[in-house]
Amino acid sequence: MEKTDPACVLCADPAASAPRIFIRQEHDLDAPVAHQLCLCHRHGEELRDGVITPQQIIYTWATHAHHALCGNERLVLRPELRCLSCNASLGDADDAPAPPAPEIRCSKCGIANEIGSALGHPVAVRVLVRFSP
Repeated sequence: MEKTDPACVLCADPAASAPRIFIRQEHDLDAPVAHQLCLCHRHGEELRDGVITPQQIIYTWATHAHHALCGNERLVLRPELRCLSCNASLGDADDAPAPPAPEIRCSKCGIANEIGSALGHPVAVRVLVRFSP
């Protein structure tokens, strides 16, 4: 099952197609639920520029949707490592034996994403404007 918020999770303005924050909500006995947290153009640019962080976006969303997300069980959220330019997967750095690189270039669009963390998992935290040849 996948749930997408149709508007920006921070201000409720119309959502842009990218970037989005992808989250897996783990359940004890049920299959995980995938969530796509949409952002408006302004908040998407702030995320790409590093003005706001994925952690802040996830926290704001989870705080507002807490009752609908939790039910009577512990809330377990796992953000996915995705490109902030085109939403493509940047791999599953949790399965890698070494820590993820400080930046990952997207194989789909070529944009370099700086890697940080949210909820203890690696995520892209901003788009790098510098490009190496």
